[in-house]
Amino acid sequence: MPIAPTRRSVLAAAAATGAGLLTGCSSAGSGSSSPKKGGTVNAALPGRGGEETMDPHAQRQFVDIAQHKAVFDKLVELNSTLRPVPRLARSWSSDDEA
Repeated sequence: MPIAPTRRSVLAAAAATGAGLLTGCSSAGSGSSSPKKGGTVNAALPGRGGEETMDPHAQRQFVDIAQHKAVFDKLVELNSTLRPVPRLARSWSSDDEA
């Protein structure tokens, strides 16, 4: 007769697995305490074949949005009152024709 897992045993197993995975993120063995410039970041995201686009104005699917967030950044962000606040842009102003 199989034993049904309890919530406690599942959470304990998940915590042990997470702790094991996080030990691989340690920088103790890297020999350098400061970040180095350059390099390559590889990301594995599920794709949709020929329908994929890197045009941030033509995003349709969640996977496109996730890819764009990993590559592009916004000029401004909206705060809680929906006012634009700087992100990449340091300042902005309108001209007389605006």
